[in-house]
This record gives sequence, C-alpha cells and structure tokens, in this order.
Amino acid sequence: MKKKIVLLLTTAMLAAFSGSYALAEEAVVEEDVILEEDIAAVADEAGTAEDAGAVEAGEDAAVTEESDAAVTEETDAGTEAQANDGISVVSVEEVESDAQTISTDSETELGVNTTYYISDILNTTQYFTVSGAGRVQFILENCTYPSSFSVYIKGTGLIGDNTSLGMITSLEGAASYYATLPEGKQYSFKLSGSTTTTNSEATLYIKYEAAGTYNGETESNNSFDTANNISLNKQYDGTVCGDGTYNSGNDTCDYYCFALSSASKVSISFEFYDESNYWNYLYAYLYSEDSNGNTTLLYKDLITSRNSNYGTTFSDLRLPTGNYYIVVTRYMYNYYVPYSLTVSGTEESSSSYEIEKNDITSQANSKNVNTWYTGNVNIYKNNGGSSDIDWFSYSVTEKCYLTMELTTPRDSSGTVTATLYRMESNGSMTGLDTVTSGSNPYISSAKGLYDAGTYYIQMTGNSADWDYSICLTQEEYIPLTGIAIPESAQLSVGGKAYLSATFTPSNASEQGVTWTSSDTSVATVDEYGTVTALKLGQTTITATSSFSDSSDIQASCVVSVVKSVTLSINGAENTSTGITLTWGKVSDASGYYIYRKSETEETSVLIKTISSVSKVSYTDTEVKSSNGVTYTYTVIPFGDSIISSGASKEIVRLTGTKLSSAKNTSKKKATIKWKKTSGVTGYQIQYSTSKTFSKGNKTKLVSGSSKAKVKLSGLKKGKTYYVRIRTYKTVSGKKYYSAWSSKKKVKIKK
Repeated sequence: MKKKIVLLLTTAMLAAFSGSYALAEEAVVEEDVILEEDIAAVADEAGTAEDAGAVEAGEDAAVTEESDAAVTEETDAGTEAQANDGISVVSVEEVESDAQTISTDSETELGVNTTYYISDILNTTQYFTVSGAGRVQFILENCTYPSSFSVYIKGTGLIGDNTSLGMITSLEGAASYYATLPEGKQYSFKLSGSTTTTNSEATLYIKYEAAGTYNGETESNNSFDTANNISLNKQYDGTVCGDGTYNSGNDTCDYYCFALSSASKVSISFEFYDESNYWNYLYAYLYSEDSNGNTTLLYKDLITSRNSNYGTTFSDLRLPTGNYYIVVTRYMYNYYVPYSLTVSGTEESSSSYEIEKNDITSQANSKNVNTWYTGNVNIYKNNGGSSDIDWFSYSVTEKCYLTMELTTPRDSSGTVTATLYRMESNGSMTGLDTVTSGSNPYISSAKGLYDAGTYYIQMTGNSADWDYSICLTQEEYIPLTGIAIPESAQLSVGGKAYLSATFTPSNASEQGVTWTSSDTSVATVDEYGTVTALKLGQTTITATSSFSDSSDIQASCVVSVVKSVTLSINGAENTSTGITLTWGKVSDASGYYIYRKSETEETSVLIKTISSVSKVSYTDTEVKSSNGVTYTYTVIPFGDSIISSGASKEIVRLTGTKLSSAKNTSKKKATIKWKKTSGVTGYQIQYSTSKTFSKGNKTKLVSGSSKAKVKLSGLKKGKTYYVRIRTYKTVSGKKYYSAWSSKKKVKIKK
C-alpha cells in the first residue's frame, strides 16, 4: 500500500513565493562528516541557483490557474482535505496506485506536519509556510536501503541563510536536528541524497511546533534583552550556528534567563547531540545581573570539542537571589549544532550552608561557633577573574579557645585553604592561623586562646570545585587562680624528691608549670618537678604557670640539702604505764620526732617532739590500757643540717596479770596461782633464788589464756624462791611480752 499525496495550493500561496534556490544536486557526504571544501561548493551552487530563481518564479505564475483547477478536481474526487495551521493543506489516502508526482521544475509549497514521498522531493528545492515563530524538524521513515541525506534550509535569516541542518543516515527512519524559525513566513529547504539508493516507499515528515508548545528556545533570542525565560529543573532544547567569531549577531548566540528567589545550589548541564561532527566547538557563559540591569561574567567554559562530550559544564554553584543569563555560542563553521540545557536548583538554608554572595568581608556570612557549614569555592573559568572567595564571620563574647576544623572529599583534586582572622579595634584584620586540605579528609588548626571579639574565616581554593565543610570550634576557658607545692623539703646530697603541683580551681583550663631553682649548685629541678640535691645548702624551687595569660601565678618550696644520719631503735617494751621506746643518740640532731601508728590507722601520727638530743627514751602512756593492739613506732631525728628517715619498731601492747599465791604444796614443789587475762596467747612464769632475778633464773611457759595455776617442781628443800609472771601474745610467729608482775616468795620446807 502506498500513500497518495494531494496538495491543495492557492494562487495567493504561489504568488507569495517569489524566490527560490537550488543546492548542489548531490552534496557528497562521507562518513557522516561535512568537509570544509563541501561548504564552499555548496555556497557556489547556491549562488547559481538564485540567479535562476526569477525565471522559475515567472513559470510558477503562468501555471497558477491550471494548478487551481487540478486542485478542485482532486477535491471533488473525494480526497479528504486537512488544514495545517491555516497555511497549506494536504490529504493522505491509502491507495493502490503510485504516489502523485510533484513537479521539480520549480519550488513547490509543502504543508507542515505532513508526510511526503522522498522520491518526489529529493534533490529539489521546496518551501513551507508557518504562521509564527517555532521550530521545524524533518523526519525520515520507511527507508529500506542504506542512504545518506542532508537537509539544507533557507530563509531563517540566520548565518549564511543556507544552513546545513544536519545529516540523516538511516535504513528505516531518522530525524534531522531542529531548525529554529524566528517568525511566521515561508522557508525554503532541500533534501539532498542519492537517488540510486532511495526506495520508493521512503517518506519525509515535516514536523512543525509553534513557539510556546515545547520546551526549547524561541528565536530571536540573540541578546540579553531578547533572552528566553526558562524555569529550573526543566530541560530545554536549542540549536546554535556559528561564523568563526563570538557574539557577531544573528544566531551565533542563544540567550536564556533564569531567576533565583532564594539562595540556591545550582548546576547547569548540557547535552550535546552532534557527536558525528568533527568541528563542533560550543561555549557556555554564565552572567549575573544587578538591580540596575548591568551584567557581570561569572563563568565561561567549553562544553564540547572535537567529538567529545564534556557533560555538566557548571556544577554545584552557590548563587544568591537574583537574575542570571546563560549564553550558548557556536564557534566556527556554518552548521546548526543542537543541544539541551537544564538548570537544576536546590534551595539551601543559612543554618547549614554558605550563602553567596560572600566574596568580601562586608558580605561575610554570619555564622555560629561549634556548627558545621558546607560551601564551595568554585573556580571562575576562563573569564580572566580570580577564584571564588568565601567569608564567614563569628561573634565571640568571652575569652575562649578557638580551633578551625576542615573536611573535604577524600582523594579530591586541588586544595582549599581556611584562614582565621581577628577584627581589631582600628578595623584592621590580623591573621591568626591557616590550614590547607590535603590527602586526608580532615584537618584542624592548633587550639588557640583568644579574647572576645569578631573573628572571620576566609576560604580560598586551588582548582577545587567540590564542597568543603568548615567549623569554628569554641571551648570554654576557665582561668587559673592558684598553684600549690610543698613549702619545704630536705634532701641529702645525691637524693631526689618529686614536687607535685596542684591547681586552683581543679578544672582550670591552664594546668602546666615551669620549674626553676634559685641556686642550681645546691639543687636542680627538671621539667617534671624532680629535685636533685648536689651539695649542702639551701635553694628555692619555684613553680610558675607556663601559660602567658597566668604567668604571674606561682608557688615556692625551700629545699635544704643536709647531712644524712641514721638512727637505731634499741628496744620497745611493755611497761605497767605503757610502751617504752629506747634508741641510739644522734649527735648532729637537735631532737627527735616520735610517730605512732596503730593496726587500724592508715598513717602515722606525731605523738611527741623531744627537743633534747641526749634524751633517748620515751614511754607512751596513752596506750596503757589497750591490751592486744599492735603499734608501730617511728623515731626521726631532726636538725638544721641533718636528714634522716629514722627507724621504726613494732610491738603488741600487753597489760599483764597478777600473782594470787605461791605455796609449797608438796615435796620440792610449789603451786603458783594468778589472775586470768583474756586476749593473750599464754603466760610466762619466772622464778629464781635471787631476789633481783640477777642470776639462776628459770622460766616456765603456760599456753592458753584460761589457765590460772601451775606447779613448779625440782625445787630445793630449804631454799626460798622468788616468783613473777607476765603475759605473752604471738603475732606472725613472734612473741610479744607484757611487763612483769610484782614478785612473790615461797620457801620450800618439804
């Protein structure tokens, strides 16, 4: 089945078309590339065709009445007429006969949005008429042989006015690029290709869309004043032509305008479709507009070059509220270049993001400490300007510690630098610290102590088009009010002592000291407070706050380097009145300190200071009645020129018992009785014929605190014996004894 094409042409339509042109009969296309020499040949033949245009126009007028009659006859035969924008009308019927032949002797008006056999119009000049601005596309269908076609269009008022609309290569179907039509009028076109490889079923559909019915450019949009208004997050199609220079007029540039009602993160992306053309250079420019209508170039970049698709051109730009213009320009060669443009925008809040425009201190974003903010320093591309600079300001109301923290994407190229400034009272800026991103995603500055005031962070970049995050961290400052160390210390020559400093308050921010010695020949002190004694004498060790803000806070210790002496305790024994200590005399001493510690106490207590070097004994009467308690006594000699650790002695306090009787109860024996004492291990009985127990003493141990009598045997008849008793207690394998009781005598009569 073939399609029969019927043209309904009016005399007025034919008369309105007064010009024609013819392109080269067969413009050679090799490997989908139009070469420069082809363009020159096409231009030469186009000039020849225009010379013949007047003759063809006259012939068209001569056949007008005959054409009208043919149209009427065809309509009466039942062909259904269809209106096309009120300009030209065609009808298409399914018939068995061959398609109607269209004369190729002169330009013929074809209707838009209508299908035609390619064999009827191939390599001939045709024209169509539209009622207003819009765009047109030529769609190829039903090809069964590999064929290459080129579409040329004339009358658009664009560069060269004989523009290649792109090439069609197809087995079954393909489409040309869009041609943007600036106004309603007639336009000539020519479909060029090989007749030997074009099958009779192949058709061409002329698709026309009026301005406002599609997302795309509307000509003429070749200046800021005629820019097409576009919305965010929508794709717009466009085509642009070039003549080898930028902004020379006609269709060398397409202008678009978009508005931001709030600060936003914007990406401007392009898709480029002419990947087969070797000479495609497409540039994009981004301008901002101020309140007076003045425009400033922000970015310029090459979208694609030599069959390379660069994808998104301007990504992740942070832009303030206002109007912006995008200019797309075709550089070199008289071809249409199709593209798609999308402006994506996401509103961002100042609570989390940088808000442009903040390129100078007076525009700095006012931010909060201890809060992370995201921004970027987009590099101004190819416009001769400097890189983007971001400024943030912070109000610090009290003395505190400040630290800059910076994070960047891992393995990102380029760097960003954060610099901390303080605004001085005279309006000048003082640089305080700087950090620059590196291979690691996180970096921070040193923690610094700063006064209340206004601080700024400046962000600069080096080929960095990605986001960074910045935080000015504030830590509380608690001032130091005091330092304490021991007031005095004694060391022997070669001895060491560690002086520990304590701080007030205990949570002060500055807790560090510097140690000094007033006489390093007597003793030195290291950075940790360790004092080393070198010779006899005295020096003052001082601990001073190591922080400049509290450098007037210090504490001192008088260290005496003295002679080292020893002391030995001769004995510790229980007496009826307490515990008596005896020790050896220390000649260089001025006296002695007596310390006592019970088994239930953690530290020793000074119980007596003896100011006489010759007094070498002391009885502790306070423990008189504390039976069974273990005590440790320490005796330390003291004096201006000596040092000693003293000596210690352990003893169990025992109160003892009393003898009740001593009797000769049987032959050469005596029965001894006493008062039982609790809390003891047992009793020791001593007997002797010496009243003073100075010789011939004998003892007998009685185990158990509940025992109260014992018999002494082996005594000599006629002798008088003296007897005494004491308690004992065994602690850790050692026996401790009480004082002796008063003595009793017994005469052995039997």
